[in-house]
Parts: sequence; C-alpha cells; structure tokens
Amino acid sequence: MNAKKILWIIPEKKGGIRWYGDALTSALRKQIKNSNGDFEILDPIYFYEDAITKLRDLNPDVIHIQHEFGVFGSKVPGLYRFPKWISQVRSAFPKSRIVATAHTVLDKNYKYPIAGRGWQTPLRWLVNQFALPFFRPFWTERTWGILDGVVVHSPHLVNTIRESGCPTAKSIPLFVSPSPQVDLETPRQKKLLVLGYFSLEKGQDIAIQALAHLTADTQLILAGGLRRNADRPYFEKCKRLINELNLSDQVSITGYVDRDQFDQLYEEAALVIAPFRESSGSGSLSHALAHGTAILASDILINQEYESLVKGCLAFFKSEDSKDCAHQIQLLLKNSPKLIALRKAARDYAEAWNPDQVAKSYLEFYDTIENPKTL
Repeated sequence: MNAKKILWIIPEKKGGIRWYGDALTSALRKQIKNSNGDFEILDPIYFYEDAITKLRDLNPDVIHIQHEFGVFGSKVPGLYRFPKWISQVRSAFPKSRIVATAHTVLDKNYKYPIAGRGWQTPLRWLVNQFALPFFRPFWTERTWGILDGVVVHSPHLVNTIRESGCPTAKSIPLFVSPSPQVDLETPRQKKLLVLGYFSLEKGQDIAIQALAHLTADTQLILAGGLRRNADRPYFEKCKRLINELNLSDQVSITGYVDRDQFDQLYEEAALVIAPFRESSGSGSLSHALAHGTAILASDILINQEYESLVKGCLAFFKSEDSKDCAHQIQLLLKNSPKLIALRKAARDYAEAWNPDQVAKSYLEFYDTIENPKTL
C-alpha cells in the first residue's frame, strides 16, 4: 500500500509557529523512519496564498495547516481569509483530508480586549456589546467546523472544537526539545525574563507593575517585539508605564529575538515570568521548559495543565495580580533550593514531552481522521 502523503502549511515567515512547524515536521520524518509507518511527510509550504498551485503537483492525502487568526488576515469577518481559502482548497482537492493545529482558540465567552487599546477602545466596546453574536460563528463553526480534524494544546479546548462541528479533535501538548548542557544549580543574576510578542493577552504590563514592588537591583528583560499593528497601542502603553514607574534603568525591551540568541537570555535569568491573561498554549513557555528554567506563571487553567502533566514544573501567582506576582518573585529569589527544584522539574517536563513523543501523538491523530467533508 502506498504511503499517505502529509503536507504541512506553515504560514509564517519567522516566529514561534514557523520554528515549531519546521521542528515538528523533522520529528515526524524521524518517527516514521524509525517505526516504518505508512506516512510520508512532504516539504512544508510557507505561503498559503499560492499553496493551491503548489499543492497540485503534490496531491497530498492530508493537508495540515498551522492556524493562527493573525496570519490569515484578522479575527474580523471580512478581513479573515481562512474560511474562503479553505473552500478553495476543498474544491481543488476534494479527496484530501484537511486538518489544523489551533494555536489560538476563541470560545463562546471570548470578548475583544479593551484595556490598553487606545483609540480602538470605544469601537471594541461597541463590537463586544452588539456584534459578537455575528462574529463568533466565524471563529468557531466557520473555522473549525469546516475541517476534518483539529489539534489543540489543552484538553479544555477540545469541546469548543467539537461544538464547532469538527468531527475529530485531539489535545497534544506543545513539544519541548531539551537543550543540552544546562546548568541547573549555579545561582543566577537577579534578572527576570518575559518572552513573546507584545499583546494584552501576554501580560507584559503585569510584569512591569510587579517590578515596581521589587528591589532596584532587579532587572526585567522583555524579550519580544510587535507581531501585529493592532497591538501597537498596548506596546506604547507598556513603554509609558515603564517611564511612569521610573523603571527605565531596570527594564530592557529587546525587540524580535532570533532563536539562537535565547540561550544567553536563559542562562542569565533567575526566573522566567509568564504573566498571561489568556492562552491556548504557549510556545515560549515550552521553550523555557526546554532550557530548564525556573518559571513563575499566572494561574490560568492552561498554565496549570503543565503542572498536572509534570508536578512542580511551574510556580504560580494570581492571574492579573501584579502585587501577588511581585510577592511570589520575592519568595522564589530568596529560595535557591526551590529555584533549583523548578529547573529540574522543567527538564523532566522536557524529557516527557520531547519531539519524538509528540510526533507519535500526531501520527495517531492522522489515523483517527474520518473521510473528508463534502462541499
């Protein structure tokens, strides 16, 4: 029997999704080779706009899309290009199964963030009050319901996918690729590290406000830049907050960081802060676990799920509470044995959910997908 051809579409020029997709396709090839599986992983396509033309020569059995709302235009109906594009793919390849990894899932309770959005604030308020019943089907039924299968990074997101009309949904954690030769026990400088693009959901402002309650020799590195122009008001708000709190000498904003620059940041940081207000699964958090870094995270449900998989791999503070964040930072910086225990548990997590293990879960997922939907 001929091997089933799997084609990944990774629509990002650079960033976490691009890195994740490239690394996992390599792990899938390795897993198939070692297990003599009946799949073949084709070379990924990176620009979805011209993907249909390229797909004609490849004729894949499974088309696997790395989905993020921002890379398909916007969440806003009319600007959001994903549903129309999938319809074109279906027409061109009616026998292919079309699946996605959902890097962001918006459930029925989602509302547009308002704080820190500048001139957009009144418009977002109006949308939340009057337009969300019209918008939500675009984010659910017309995103996940038109697919044959969806991978999410958290068990509590599976029902949202199924309620959207997708027949197959599977929770697979983000893989963690352990970095070699990490020193887990040597004391580190009083540097705090926040990873990721600036957005209200990421919560950089919470870490900035927490820093105001800490000693003057504590440094905060905000490792990231802007991914979307819509987040610029929030980015400017964070910069104003730094100035208003007289923290300019304690805070560094790096802008976009290449992956080969992260090692030094991790080696210098005593603690990674993950102050997320919302998350559907974080590549930056997985990357920090891979480096055996002590992590203090907000206690939102998806962060607690890491702890449920490997006990002790994260410490927590109350979500959106900058004072509690500062308090927990103080406790951890004074407790070297606790920091070392967090680092070791982070490495345990990385070993448990390495790329090979996650690749196995993806191959099992492909085997569960039913026949492709009809137009």
